[in-house]
Amino acid sequence: MDRPAYNIQRLPCPSCKRVFRNTSGLTQHRHTYHSRPHGHVLPAQPVLQPNNGPQSISPPPNNVPVNNLNPEGLYYQFHSKLNGRPCDSSGQFLLDPNAQPLPQARLETDWTPYNSRLEFETAEFLFQCVKMGQVNVNLLLELWAASLVPYGGRPSFSSIHDMLQVIDSTPLGDAPWTTITAKYMGALPANPPPWMVATYEILHRNTLVCARNMLLNTDFAEEFDITPYREYSGLLE
Repeated sequence: MDRPAYNIQRLPCPSCKRVFRNTSGLTQHRHTYHSRPHGHVLPAQPVLQPNNGPQSISPPPNNVPVNNLNPEGLYYQFHSKLNGRPCDSSGQFLLDPNAQPLPQARLETDWTPYNSRLEFETAEFLFQCVKMGQVNVNLLLELWAASLVPYGGRPSFSSIHDMLQVIDSTPLGDAPWTTITAKYMGALPANPPPWMVATYEILHRNTLVCARNMLLNTDFAEEFDITPYREYSGLLE
């Protein structure tokens, strides 16, 4: 019995390099994973409602860097030190304040920290698509390794622990969660309450990585202020 040939049509996602067999799958993926993050709502600028009667607008405070009153009757007091001056990744100020540092283009063959596209798609399939349990992942890797023995090859990952370490070191996407344990270390009374002898798990993310991911997200470009300011209405409110 002749077996059907494998369909090699592959449609890559331009954002994350995942591939699909048809356009409908690619479209659904982009709407799900690469649209504007849910829950991100840009704050609306307050508008000073016009009053039919005469208004007396007090001048801005003296010796304060502010802009002129705009059509909405608002003006801003900008921070004198945190001015958002452009710099490179090393903190060196750019000679041209209007210049933007060019993003470093990655080669299509660069799947860092994965060694190949196969490693990336294997991790994505096992961890995100089917959410396979750790025991089953290790079993699958053992079977995979056994099938490659005659050819001197090896599977993409040595174990589930190896795969999770590579996933956590991925520079794109969410910041990995880190778990630490903590417990009360002071002197205990005669009958200590349960919380004094219990051990607690604390899960946290690196806030610097979270901030970096937000700044790298092009969906937020030109949509937030890099200089802190105070906003006043024409009535100094």
